Amino acid sequence: MHNKTKFVVISLMLLLIGFLIFFYYSVITGYATRNDAQALIVSLDISSDQQKIKPGESLLLEVAIREPGGTMEETSIIDLDYVIKDSQGTIISEKKESGAIAVKQSEVTGLLIPTDTKPGVYTAFVNVNYKGNIYVGSKTFEVVSYAKTEMIAASIIFIIFIIIIIFLIGNKINKKLKTEKKKLFKRYRRR
Repeated sequence: MHNKTKFVVISLMLLLIGFLIFFYYSVITGYATRNDAQALIVSLDISSDQQKIKPGESLLLEVAIREPGGTMEETSIIDLDYVIKDSQGTIISEKKESGAIAVKQSEVTGLLIPTDTKPGVYTAFVNVNYKGNIYVGSKTFEVVSYAKTEMIAASIIFIIFIIIIIFLIGNKINKKLKTEKKKLFKRYRRR
């Protein structure tokens, strides 16, 4: 195998590995929304290690709520409704909580992803009922199956194995060619 051919094969393999890793670890971004009335700012976040989650695991939702212009002495009761929906709008998990807010509040809560959840993109919502108004924060994430994760890992291992075999075969062919060249050169010199 010529050096140029080896270089092309190795480059293509590395490019393929790079694409597989990129698509596996690429993060699906979410968004946060709020009503026009600026009485409350709500944002929902999902940590990067939770962007891809398996069925049966608990999804941690980080909620930040801020009341612009509020004071520490004033507290108001808020109702929180956490919901996870699929792309058709079907609720797959829900949790309700109540609490009080002064100026700023942050909390983390967990929602269980049911074990029968199919792989795909889902959206987590937090609906905050504050003084009769509803404020919404949302974020998307992906539910992955065990098979997909294991299949990607197996594919990467297989590609590495193929690259090693190509190198070994290439080295063996190179050695054979060098040996044949030396034999031919010796025969030619004897004549």
